[in-house]
Amino acid sequence: MRAIVDGAPHGMVMIDPAGAIVLVNSRLERDFGYSREEMIGHKVEMLVPVRFRSGHKGHRDSYFSNPATRSMGEGRDLYGQRKDGTEFPVELGLNPIHTDEGLFVLGAVVDITERKAAEDKLRAVTQKLEKQNWLKSGHAELADVMRGRLELDDLSKSVVTFLAKYTGASVGVLYLSEGDALVLRGTYAYSKRKRLATTFAIGEGIVGQAARERETILISDVPEDYITIGSGLGECQPRQIVVVPIIWTKKLEGVLELGTLTEFTDAHLELLRSTAEYVGVAITTSRERGRTEELLQTTQSQANELQVQQAELEAANAELEEKSHELQAQQEELEATNSELEEQSQQLKDQQAVLQKANDELTARSRSLVEQRNELQKAKTELQSKAMEIEQASKYKSEFLANMSHELRTPLNSVLILAQNLAENAEGNLTEHQVKSAEVIQSGGRDLLNLINDILDLSKVEAGRLDVHFENISVQRMLENVRSQFVHIAQKKGLQFDVAIGDGVSATLVTDSQRCEQVLKNLLSNAFKFTANGSVCLSIAAEASARSNGSVAPASVAFTVSDTGIGIPVEKQNAIFDAFQQADGSISRKYGGTGLGLTISRELAKLLEGKLSFQSTPGEGSSFTLVLPLAPKSSNAASPPETNDANNSTILDPVRNSINGRGRLASANSVDDRDSTHPGDRSIVIIEDDSNFASLLVDECRARGFKCLVAGTGREGIQLVSRFRPEAVILDLGLPDTDGVEVLDQLKLNLATRHIPVHVLSGMDAERETSQRGAIGYLRKPVSAEELEDLLTDIQSFLDKRVKHILIVEDDNRNRAAVVQLLSRKGVEISDVATGQAALDHIESHAVDCIVLDLGLPDMTGQQFLDHLSSKATNDIPVIIYTGKELSNSEHRQLREHTDTIVVKGADSPERLMDEVSLFLHSVERDLSTEQRRVMRMLHDTDQLLASRKVLLVDDDMRNLFALSSVLRHAGLDVVKAGNGQEALDHLDADDDIELVIMDVMMPVMNGIQAIELIRNDSRLGNVPIIALTAKAMPDDRVRCMNAGATEYLSKPVDVDKLLNLIKVWISDSESTSHSLEPVEA
Repeated sequence: MRAIVDGAPHGMVMIDPAGAIVLVNSRLERDFGYSREEMIGHKVEMLVPVRFRSGHKGHRDSYFSNPATRSMGEGRDLYGQRKDGTEFPVELGLNPIHTDEGLFVLGAVVDITERKAAEDKLRAVTQKLEKQNWLKSGHAELADVMRGRLELDDLSKSVVTFLAKYTGASVGVLYLSEGDALVLRGTYAYSKRKRLATTFAIGEGIVGQAARERETILISDVPEDYITIGSGLGECQPRQIVVVPIIWTKKLEGVLELGTLTEFTDAHLELLRSTAEYVGVAITTSRERGRTEELLQTTQSQANELQVQQAELEAANAELEEKSHELQAQQEELEATNSELEEQSQQLKDQQAVLQKANDELTARSRSLVEQRNELQKAKTELQSKAMEIEQASKYKSEFLANMSHELRTPLNSVLILAQNLAENAEGNLTEHQVKSAEVIQSGGRDLLNLINDILDLSKVEAGRLDVHFENISVQRMLENVRSQFVHIAQKKGLQFDVAIGDGVSATLVTDSQRCEQVLKNLLSNAFKFTANGSVCLSIAAEASARSNGSVAPASVAFTVSDTGIGIPVEKQNAIFDAFQQADGSISRKYGGTGLGLTISRELAKLLEGKLSFQSTPGEGSSFTLVLPLAPKSSNAASPPETNDANNSTILDPVRNSINGRGRLASANSVDDRDSTHPGDRSIVIIEDDSNFASLLVDECRARGFKCLVAGTGREGIQLVSRFRPEAVILDLGLPDTDGVEVLDQLKLNLATRHIPVHVLSGMDAERETSQRGAIGYLRKPVSAEELEDLLTDIQSFLDKRVKHILIVEDDNRNRAAVVQLLSRKGVEISDVATGQAALDHIESHAVDCIVLDLGLPDMTGQQFLDHLSSKATNDIPVIIYTGKELSNSEHRQLREHTDTIVVKGADSPERLMDEVSLFLHSVERDLSTEQRRVMRMLHDTDQLLASRKVLLVDDDMRNLFALSSVLRHAGLDVVKAGNGQEALDHLDADDDIELVIMDVMMPVMNGIQAIELIRNDSRLGNVPIIALTAKAMPDDRVRCMNAGATEYLSKPVDVDKLLNLIKVWISDSESTSHSLEPVEA
């Protein structure tokens, strides 16, 4: 019994019916601070806090009278007391032990201090989030209350009623500023009394004082005669009163007063202060709207008056005209009577004076009408301006989120780099616990990075800055990309993962592949997160619509992600697509996440002109469906893609099945020949994570006499190649643990494996990139049976070919002879010509494995030769440019269309030329001469390559400078640091030994983009490699960097391994290679 107790991981104590301790283990001694001798024979109450000891004996006696096993965590909170008197929380498990000596009780005591602290911290974070959500909901609901064309009184009542109810206040009033006074305009549960004023001057009473100070006033000791809260059962005084001034654009709009029977919390006060400005905007808008309507009514009234006056004027004119006719008749009849004529003439003058006065009045009223119209237009303009200000404020909020996400990446970059550096423990001076702590920091940093990415995507959607680019994509290739990223997760969790394609699904789809894959990855990520047992399935089916001729054609395609996870409660399903929403608070605590994924997915589905829906049964699982049109309205696709039926399908069945199946490669040993492979056997290493397709390749290779070794990850593949040294490698780029291009680079950078031919398979278009890295062939999935047959035939032919043929095109006889001597070795046949036409004729009649080309030819330029070569069937021959000519940026770009290998003649260029030729010929080291082997080993000693090489690190953040410089110096580099672009230029001017620049983009004084442009404009520095670093907050960052002249591009947080690999590549090339300004994406 003692051995069992001492071996237990927790503190153990055994007592007899009298409560005396009879047995303890060492863990209990450490937890309580007593020695075994100090506890044996004493009452167990010595381990119980003093305040609980009196009741503990009763509990102990009760347990002995009815003993039963009790598990950890059952019952109430328990505490222990150490020897030094300190208390700590514990969990207690009890188990009765029946022996010949009687009944004993064995107790397991666990110290849960750390777990309690973690729970308290989590509880605080949860409360903070709940407060933020409460504030945001209050803002949104208040905005809904104030929306519409509310009169000032209605608006006042609505605002004070909402804020009183939302904060739990029992009474409230709202005073609005009118001149120098505050007038009561809105109330909630307020009883008007004779002694209480409804108008206050500025500075009068608490209301007036809050208006004068423009500060919130909180009163806790409310006088009994101040105000009462009444109901049908009685009256009482409020416990607290808060008075909040309402200010907009530095102008006092009113004062809000609320009273409560309890107390206002910090959240209540924060809500009232933050919403006061919004209420001020609404009051101002309502007042302006009222003034506008008054002006409009006045204008309409004056227009009516003007119309009446115009009618009177017309009548007067008609009467005047009639009288003029009468006067003329009288003049004709009474010309002899001068007195009467004079009298009538005077009457006419009087009437004309009256008419002139009427005309003057009409002109004045017309001017008044024009002025009123101008005032009305001015009021409308002001309203539109304020509406634009509100819209701009919303836009600033979204842009603020995007900028904050950018700023968070800078310190996070240094945290991740230093954490990775500590976790690797390269110097071996950290304990296992310290290494584990560093790994925890790194894991937490990655989780924070994922959260920042979610917030950034959401802010881009809200700000309307997220663009989509429609293009024709392969449905099966997209599914393969998505599947490859989740196969290892399914393997790790022990879940079945199926990808199923239904009948009649179109082979292609017009959509934005990046955004579509982002939605599918979000849905699959949730499915795997909330599924502990069972399966996850991604299926695709066609949705049909009727054609005019009565037949049925697919109008859209439906992607469905279903799982057997926990499901979504019915009461939470309506809010599942809202931001920051999960089924309940415990979901976030148990499974993690922010609740932004589904919100972003829904918005992306809208941008893709589709829709996202779901079905869920709690406890049984969920099913989310993304429906996308085959040809979106906003795309430029001429017509929907054709359906993928049996007549036009060229997909190889096993490859297709690999998408339908689980794609596991759990036991490679059971399907390959690693246990039966011996020295001298012809073998092929297959690096492919799809088990079905890997099995197909194994069968085909075995049929051709090869033994096969299968790896499901890039790391395992590299180990197999290094161990077995096969004749060839078949490499898939879409691996679960690393990029297949990086696997290819590692094989070709290793002197022991670089000669092994590698044939690449991938669903992506990376043929040019992989061929320039040394691959002998490339096939794009899906693969047909004929293509697979050709692949293996190419490998067989390459291995059977014992002599490799090099063609040297050089017009200088001495240089040509020197190159022939340099490259001569066992198994290599060299032909040399002096003109471009002779080279083209030689290629027509001979099989050439590699061309070494000088650009200065007598009959044509090197560019013209490359153009002729590209037009021939032999355009896949690797070409190495070996020239002494200084190349311009334009010439670099033209040459890069044909080859990435440009060696400039110089002191060490022969060694570089020999290395490049060996790479393309896949030369085995043993076939080289002693001197050639020495040169090759020197070139591929990466530690020696980086030792004391000088690089310039430019970043304004001291944490990033420290973190990155530490890593680079550990790799052997000499690091020069600069804090901005101007300092970088100063260092480059003063130090000619700097071979590479690592440039941050966002910096003060001079940013990275400006610095890169100035470096490229300097003829002395034009060829210095520049690796640009950016926090990736804006989608056009990469384009801006490359347009400025960056050589490479990496996003923060920086992948240290990728950065070091890039430095090795570009420092190695900088020894003898003139670099193009055209970038290669990192």
